[in-house]
Amino acid sequence: MKSLATTTKALIDPVCGMKVDPDKTDLVATHQGRSYYFCAEACRKAFEANPQKHLEPKPAKPKGWWGRYLERMAKSNKELFGGTRPHVTEPEPSGPMGNAHFSQLRIISDMRVLGGLVLFAVSWKVLFRSQRNHELAVTGPYARVRHPQHTAFMMIMLGFLVQWLVWRHDSPVLV
Repeated sequence: MKSLATTTKALIDPVCGMKVDPDKTDLVATHQGRSYYFCAEACRKAFEANPQKHLEPKPAKPKGWWGRYLERMAKSNKELFGGTRPHVTEPEPSGPMGNAHFSQLRIISDMRVLGGLVLFAVSWKVLFRSQRNHELAVTGPYARVRHPQHTAFMMIMLGFLVQWLVWRHDSPVLV
């Protein structure tokens, strides 16, 4: 019987996860009729001491700081709620605003925020190019507005204000 290990060129060391070329190493251990190749003697000894530990599938580790953050949050939620998802008892928003996530005002405010971000980015590019050439910015958005970045910032902030009002439609309007 030909084992899977001899048919592929590069294999993975089950202890440390390194790639191992079976033609270049003589560190081999056999478990349940299958050959496993290792990068170092310490890996082979660790495998022989407890093969089941190294053959069990390892859970995927979260990648990056965001993955680690989400894993910590999931762990704390499991401790707080006993493994169940928290139950939200608030009713679905109703009334003139409808669903807060898909109302017309929400979509308009999203477009305002996105438009502000685009205007800000385009204005920044024009301003950077003008500063590098030591000249006054008079092209692009600067041909129509003296300070388009201020306008973009106000568009973004007004868009977020509308989103807040849509989300909290039962809160008092600003006086």
